[in-house]
Amino acid sequence: MLKQSGLDIPPNRGYISTTTSYDDALALAQQEKPANGQIWIYVINTKLAHDLGVEFKSVDKTFDTAHYPYKTYSENEWTVNAKIPSKAITYYRTIKSNNKMSHGVFDNFGRSGR
Repeated sequence: MLKQSGLDIPPNRGYISTTTSYDDALALAQQEKPANGQIWIYVINTKLAHDLGVEFKSVDKTFDTAHYPYKTYSENEWTVNAKIPSKAITYYRTIKSNNKMSHGVFDNFGRSGR
């Protein structure tokens, strides 16, 4: 992964999300047609990302889990133009053009795996 200012750039254009819902991810895939056969949805720990210097401009909703708070950001904030620290990415999902979804995890070294 490329690094700038200590922040990792995700490997593909994708969307930042805190949702783990299949329906939410599928709705996003149907709305945003996969450009190269698939889109990526990065599920991030937004508190950790914020603590590591990522700035978010708009918040749709905030809710707490047993371990840490999550925030869901409006769709225009999801496009991955910002650099996201790999340690703040808990895992990702890919949605292919046939609406099949797979997922993987990010370790703290920025490598992805299945």
